[in-house]
Amino acid sequence: MVRTLSLLESARLYVHRTLLLTTLLVGGWLGAQAQFTYSFAAVGGTYNQVSAGGTDLNSIEVDDAHSATITLPFAFGYNGAAVTAIKVNSNGWISMDTGDSPTTAQSNDNSNFGSANGNVRPGIFPLWDDLDGASGTARYETTGSAPNRVFTMEWRNWQWNYQATGVTISFECKLYETTNVIEFVYRQESGSVNSASASIGLLASASGTYYSLNGTGTSPTASTSSATINLSAKPATGQIYRFTPAGCTAPSITSISSNSPICVGSTLNLSSAATGTAPLSYAWTGTGTFSSTSVASPTVTGAATGSYSLVVRNWCGTTDTDNTSVTVNSAPTASNAGTDQTICVTTSNVTLAANVPGTGTGAWTVVSGPSTSAAQFSSTAANNATFTPAGGAGTYTLRWTITNAPCTASTNDVQIIVRAIAPTASVGGPQTICASGTTTALGGNTATPGTGAWSVVSGGTGTFSNAASGSSTFTHTGGAGPVVLRWTISNSPCASTTADVSISITPATTVSNAGTDQTFCLSSTSTTLAANTPVNGTGAWSILAGSPNTSLAQLSDAASPTATFTPTMIGTYTLRWTISNAPCAASTNDVVLTVQPFAAAVTQTFNADGSFVVPAGVTQITVQAWGGGASGGGSTNAGGISARGGGGGGGGAYVTKTLTVTPGSNLSVLVAAAVNGTSGANGTNGNPSTIAGFEPQVFAAGGSAGTGNTGGGSPAGGAGGTTAASQGDSETAGTTGGNGATGTGVSSGAGGAGANGGAGGTSIGSGTNNGNNGTAPGGGGGGSRTSINNGNRTGGTGAAGRVIISYTPVPSLNASASSICQGSSTTLTAAGGTTYLWSPGGETTASITVSPSSTTTYGVTITNTCPETLTHEITVTPPASPGTNGSTTVCSDGSAFDMATFLGAHDSGGSWTLGGSPHSNMFTPGTDVAGVYTYTVSGPSPCGNSSATVTVNVNTAPNAGSDATTTICTTGVPTTLISMLNGTPDVGGAWTFGGNPVSDSYTPGSSTQGTYTYTVTGVAPCGIATATVTISETPTPTWYADTDGDGFGDPASSVQACIAPLDHVSNSGDGCVNDPTKQSPGICGCDTPDDDSDGDGVADCIDPCPTSVNNGDTDSDGTLDCDDLCPNDPNKIYPGACGCGTPDADADGDTYVDCLDACPNDPLKIAPGTCGCGNPEPGMACNDNNVNTINDVVNGSCQCAGTLVVTCANDMILDLVTDANGSEISWSIEPQGGGAPVAQGSGYASNATLAVPICLPNGNYVLRVLDSGNNGIASPGGYILRTQDGRRIVDDMDNGGFAGQSVVSQGFKLPLGNLHVEGNNCDRVDFLPTENIRVTPDVAVSAQYGITNSTSGYEWCIYNPNGGYHRTVFFSHALANSQFPDGPERATYFRWANLVSSPVPHNMLLNVRVRPVVAGVAGSYGPACRFKIDTQPSSCITTQLIGTPGPTMSCGATGKVVKASGHAGRIYAQPAVRVVNGMNLPANSYLFEIVEPISGYMRTIATNTYTLVLGQWYTAPLLCGTHNYSVRVRVSFDNGATYCPYGNACGVSITNNLAAPFCTVPGGPMAGGDDRIFHDGDESTMEPVFSMWPNPNNGEQLYMIIDGLQEEATTATVDLFNLVGQKVATHTIPVNGSTLNTVIPLNGALSNGLYVVNVTVGEQTFMQRLVID
Repeated sequence: MVRTLSLLESARLYVHRTLLLTTLLVGGWLGAQAQFTYSFAAVGGTYNQVSAGGTDLNSIEVDDAHSATITLPFAFGYNGAAVTAIKVNSNGWISMDTGDSPTTAQSNDNSNFGSANGNVRPGIFPLWDDLDGASGTARYETTGSAPNRVFTMEWRNWQWNYQATGVTISFECKLYETTNVIEFVYRQESGSVNSASASIGLLASASGTYYSLNGTGTSPTASTSSATINLSAKPATGQIYRFTPAGCTAPSITSISSNSPICVGSTLNLSSAATGTAPLSYAWTGTGTFSSTSVASPTVTGAATGSYSLVVRNWCGTTDTDNTSVTVNSAPTASNAGTDQTICVTTSNVTLAANVPGTGTGAWTVVSGPSTSAAQFSSTAANNATFTPAGGAGTYTLRWTITNAPCTASTNDVQIIVRAIAPTASVGGPQTICASGTTTALGGNTATPGTGAWSVVSGGTGTFSNAASGSSTFTHTGGAGPVVLRWTISNSPCASTTADVSISITPATTVSNAGTDQTFCLSSTSTTLAANTPVNGTGAWSILAGSPNTSLAQLSDAASPTATFTPTMIGTYTLRWTISNAPCAASTNDVVLTVQPFAAAVTQTFNADGSFVVPAGVTQITVQAWGGGASGGGSTNAGGISARGGGGGGGGAYVTKTLTVTPGSNLSVLVAAAVNGTSGANGTNGNPSTIAGFEPQVFAAGGSAGTGNTGGGSPAGGAGGTTAASQGDSETAGTTGGNGATGTGVSSGAGGAGANGGAGGTSIGSGTNNGNNGTAPGGGGGGSRTSINNGNRTGGTGAAGRVIISYTPVPSLNASASSICQGSSTTLTAAGGTTYLWSPGGETTASITVSPSSTTTYGVTITNTCPETLTHEITVTPPASPGTNGSTTVCSDGSAFDMATFLGAHDSGGSWTLGGSPHSNMFTPGTDVAGVYTYTVSGPSPCGNSSATVTVNVNTAPNAGSDATTTICTTGVPTTLISMLNGTPDVGGAWTFGGNPVSDSYTPGSSTQGTYTYTVTGVAPCGIATATVTISETPTPTWYADTDGDGFGDPASSVQACIAPLDHVSNSGDGCVNDPTKQSPGICGCDTPDDDSDGDGVADCIDPCPTSVNNGDTDSDGTLDCDDLCPNDPNKIYPGACGCGTPDADADGDTYVDCLDACPNDPLKIAPGTCGCGNPEPGMACNDNNVNTINDVVNGSCQCAGTLVVTCANDMILDLVTDANGSEISWSIEPQGGGAPVAQGSGYASNATLAVPICLPNGNYVLRVLDSGNNGIASPGGYILRTQDGRRIVDDMDNGGFAGQSVVSQGFKLPLGNLHVEGNNCDRVDFLPTENIRVTPDVAVSAQYGITNSTSGYEWCIYNPNGGYHRTVFFSHALANSQFPDGPERATYFRWANLVSSPVPHNMLLNVRVRPVVAGVAGSYGPACRFKIDTQPSSCITTQLIGTPGPTMSCGATGKVVKASGHAGRIYAQPAVRVVNGMNLPANSYLFEIVEPISGYMRTIATNTYTLVLGQWYTAPLLCGTHNYSVRVRVSFDNGATYCPYGNACGVSITNNLAAPFCTVPGGPMAGGDDRIFHDGDESTMEPVFSMWPNPNNGEQLYMIIDGLQEEATTATVDLFNLVGQKVATHTIPVNGSTLNTVIPLNGALSNGLYVVNVTVGEQTFMQRLVID
């Protein structure tokens, strides 16, 4: 590709240097010898990052990672071979051999660049070092079009090396199609390089063959003999290092050909051969679709006549061109021979109608027929030739062929059918058949030649079995007949012949239909049958054998289709309805009638003691009981070779009994328990079974014990339970156990069987064994057997008994009250059925509550197996009548009245109450209080008392006050008349003077003196009230100001007033108006006393020593002794800190004087402390002179010791929100398995929000969050441990208390894995218990599908950070749930309900993490998500931004603007409302998630309405300028405690033209987002946020921002203190509004150690710790 440089680019090439390197022949890749020769150039250019549409390579965005295979979009020539796939490494290089599998050391160690391991060769190395992509983005894309495409791989925002602070560099590798040029492009980032030792260049497959740059400047040298491995400077932004292939042999096309000519539509086969330096690329052009344009010999479909060109290019870009000509002929016109024709043999010829060829020529031939002679055509070349059949009747196949070589000829055939004359039709004589549906055979003759066809002419309808056969059968289907049929023989186009036959019809027997099967109850007495009435024939009923009763007497009329059938017994009856109509066949049909009882018997079995509650209505039960079996006899040692066998236990007895019982009673069922044998002794008798209280009626005795064999002989088996010892309607004895035996080869006795019950334990015929156990119910235990001297043995266990109770449910109906008061209710309860239907009402429950207004009879149809209808009458009694509620309003001074007059018609004799207290019927205004008075009348039984109320309202009578007389000053201020009245008059009345209306104001000197009348009108029914004021006036006196309060006025300050003003008096004799002690100036003047303190006759005001008669200067220091506090010390006039005679010196300059400083020569201490003067104290900063430690402090032994430097590989954040007891909270991170904490913190402020930075090396850890108050962190507090890019490890925010400790015991591993829960499942709080969650598929796990199914899959870890639940579960490909789609991603699904043991708790906030397992090897767990299984998820709903056009449209909106004041922009969510108990409940918190994907900006912010104000945000403001954001919204109905899932994302364009810090610069310190939740969209109520960085600090400069200051201050004071409280620096900083944004210059003045930064703004103080390192 040729590129023309602009003037700017040319100017930037002042450092350009091209080096054509010596051609080297090296060992070829894949075994071939190939060239590895490049020219190198360093040029300036522009860094263009890969677009967002590129492919993310997330797998290498970590430390030391090698990607999976990436297929290149084109073959790229490298190292003499065509590369089609690569792998990319996080350490800045690309492998050109996908078989490479480097170890971590080989991946990040470039120390042997020239002879690197084969796992990194051949390769391309834009920047090979121990890099880290944890904060970056790896992405690749292809731009341009073939054959000039460019493949770009980008490492953006990478850390160089892995311990670097912040992102350091971005760089790209570009591969150019066709030219095979390689370019490296760079962009510097803000972070600093840390311990770099990089290499840049190319490696061939052979060791020692490479290109290595010796620098990173604008003109480095590329060497093939000296490998540079210590590059540490960042290349300039836009720097390009270019490698161009050189030393190639030009390509030459040695042959080019094709299979031309071809026919249109055929495949064109092109072929070529060429020479030149491999790899060669091919580019064909021409008409048609190529199988590939880039191979030497492609095929082409859709080719056309013309030239086909080929360009061959070697890997250096040199080309050769050639072409070949191709001819494509058109195909002949498609042949169409015309339509087939049929003629009669009597017709001589036909005219053909083939198509006329557009391309090619046509010809006729005879393919087959009675004659194939071509002479039958008038012309074989004419498309419309005449054809004369020469062979008579038959089918002639003619072919019309169109040819146009070399293409395949087109043919098409046409048939000419010549028909013979049809024969004369004939049929048999007339027939007679039975009714419709009867079939008869017909007698038509054979239709040869030709075809026959039967048809119905008249008289009815019917069907033919084969209408084309003369011998067809005819089935009559309708019509009374006779039916005339016609037989027609046709051989078209020849003439047809016909013959007719007549068939007479006898009507068919009506088909019997006995009606629908019926099931009814015996209680229904009878049922009406529903057979059909015969149209043809007569009907008769019969009852088939097998019915309970076959007597026809049960039928009201055996010949009636609707006879009444009255069964006499329960059971199933089969009735047959037969219709006869000779000679046609009779028709029969059966109906099944099932007669049922009300209910089937119910059985309950007891194998152990229990209770049985007799159902309602049931008075009889049937009991079956089995006594328990007895245990078998034991056995003891037998001497010699003898054996001893014990006797078997007897079986239990069996009895049955029908008992009369009381419905609802609770029967205690006693079941015989099993009994065990005794070693070497007799067995135990079996227990009886019975029902408590019914022992005399039902009692099943247990069996008797088997006899033990303790001395030889034949011990007897126990007797079975006897009938004599049992009670019942019938008794059966248990079986007696077998006898034991003694001797050689003898057997023990078998246990007896329970009567009608379980088997006894079998006998034992050999060896030494315990007896065999009996089987329940009632089986006796077998005897044991002891052989020779093998010790005692135990007889078998006698089995337990059994009790079975059977009963038949009985319908019943009861009422809670049969007599009620009108307006009351009663409950009717039915029992015995499975369904219920009430009348009236139609209810279907077993119980109903009714409230009839009059006496009513209720019925209920109780259905079990059968329905029964019962009724019950409810008697209704009307209540007493207290009248209706009334009300009245009276005046407080009105007359007494009877309240009953306001009840209307009512029963007399009742009583009155007010608030529950008795009252008479009379109400006296002014005495009785207003209120609701209740009248109560006693009602008839069962009614209670009835009440009505009278509400009495009392209006207060008007109050005009009482008459008054007053005298006022003529010059007084205006005043109100009402204020002159006596008493407490009502306001709002009217004033008159002399009968004329006047206002309420009286002005002395202008208003008329006299009597004024005040009138107040009351609220009806109250009247009016009046009072008067009589006014007279007097002259105004003079008052003098008494400023000093001494009782004497200032003659120069007076005022006339009716009343003495404040601080005024009537006299005017004060000559010292501001001195309360003097009225005249005296010697010292006003305000100074004329005192003489020392009594020397000179007033103190003119005495130089007013308190001493001695006015000398003893120490001659220029200060009189009376003013000198140290009159004998010429160096001091006051004692100071050390007193007179001792100087206040500070030798060490620590601001403590030496006389008070116990360490006067130690500027750091004022007391010896623990370690003595001159030595720092424990906890103070020091320097242990060990370069491998940091944070050196003095320990308890007064020794200086530091903390060993821990290599940091993972930047973490602990988001901590404290509650009201922040000081109780502490945390630590410890190595898993034990050890000292690697990070910890404590001593936090209350209700604070903190983001604590933590840096950890790779490893396994446990986080512990402790609360010394043992009450956890109260909501909304909590904590989140996350990586710097926001991926969570533990999320326990806003999750309530956790007692004393919150710890996830399984810990966590760093670095964090990448596998995470699918996005729409993460942080869901509305999972149903039956739903599933899914993890994003892992490529490596999916690749093992079908290979290692049982050991590859996903391991889920689910835990509650507060403790109490933790579970890991592995779902492999083999164990994946079959309900999900089969394939490599089935194992990604996890259904909550699949956990049967230790299931996931419901309604609890939990964390979940997932890790991949590949062939049994587990990876690292990925980030955590929170979730909750909600058993009432219907309360959760989703919402999104409003998308409806209008002023609130936000979804898809543009032009949204951030403003600091005025009407700022807003985005609106659709309001979310859910319905609770029929009421609308709106959401009370909306959480907006705002994401700008290109910069990585992300922020969540909560508001209490659906509106988000785009105002002046102090924390994580929107990006500077105009950007397109993706916004999602989720809602909460519990003030943010839990949130529903996010709704759909919407795009919104927002412009932020505010200056920093109220806008975020992309890539700046706020980029990357903040996953904390901030409340209140305008942030006007947010607490100030103090941010300070970098921390730890190198001691040069410190950045700080405080947002949200509430004080109206213009400056802030920044003080720095060391650990002993000394102030080491102070700065005064201007404040801009509510923000402090500044840089503090430290200039290296602070030594390493810990400091406290204290910022004071007005009354607000902020404090953080600062580490200088």
